[in-house]
Amino acid sequence: MKRLLLFFMTSALLFSCKEEEKGFTINALTDAEDGLTVFLKVADENNQPVTVDSTSIENSRFSFTGEQPTLEVHFIFIDGVRGNIPVILENADISIVAYQDSLQFSKVDGTKHIKDYSEYVSTVRSLNTKAVKKRKEAYEARRDNDSVAMLLATQEAENLAKQVSDYRLNFVKEHPDSFYSTALLIQFFSTKSESLSTIRELYDSLSEELKQTRFAKELAEELKTAVSTEIGDIAPNFSAKTPEDNLLALNDVKGKVTIIDFWASWCGPCRKENPNVVAMYDRLHDKGLNIIGVSLDKSKDNWEKAIA
Repeated sequence: MKRLLLFFMTSALLFSCKEEEKGFTINALTDAEDGLTVFLKVADENNQPVTVDSTSIENSRFSFTGEQPTLEVHFIFIDGVRGNIPVILENADISIVAYQDSLQFSKVDGTKHIKDYSEYVSTVRSLNTKAVKKRKEAYEARRDNDSVAMLLATQEAENLAKQVSDYRLNFVKEHPDSFYSTALLIQFFSTKSESLSTIRELYDSLSEELKQTRFAKELAEELKTAVSTEIGDIAPNFSAKTPEDNLLALNDVKGKVTIIDFWASWCGPCRKENPNVVAMYDRLHDKGLNIIGVSLDKSKDNWEKAIA
């Protein structure tokens, strides 16, 4: 899953399998100089680029042809040029306008999935550009001691950030047959930006075609074993060492009602509350209350002194 996260967040392109009778053709127009070598690469299991094919630029153009049995993300590198162009390679005609000075802004077109992704990138890029502008305005207002203008600009920037978050979620809801929806779900899962229940619900809404892809299957396996700590869910079992170096598990100390109290010796509010937690335990333990304290201390000595 770590490899997938890197794959999606650096490339931001991955799309679903679609069988076609013909092979693929990539035709590209570029402002890079003639004679430069162009490489078509794919990431191996270690996320390292491996060359699949190569060609050279002639008359400001280059092309690749072949057959792609399963849909896979490939990358186009131009010798001596920084960056790369991620391409969703499937058996279809794909066109590219490659910009030497900014390969990441190159235009890729030719399939439904690429168009869906282009729509996504265009919208998010526009909102992020506006948010950056507002944050700059907030900074300048703060520098000029204009608190009202700073507050307004900050609020607008936060609103734009929320629009990006909402758009990402709605993209998946509105594009259940686009593989980039799977990419976003993997991002949601890896970054925990959405709840597990939301991710599972969105995964269930994906088209059957998408669910048959390798990446969707891997996400499904991750979701099966994922533990939720949302309100209303069962707390996952865990274990840790006691001051006596014995291993204690949550399931070993569950009562009718169990409180899991996270604290640390360096946490002032926690320390103030510690005596109240002990008093509550003494008062209600006989009626079925149990409390397990989980220290976030790195130093056992500080932890034990705080307990004492």
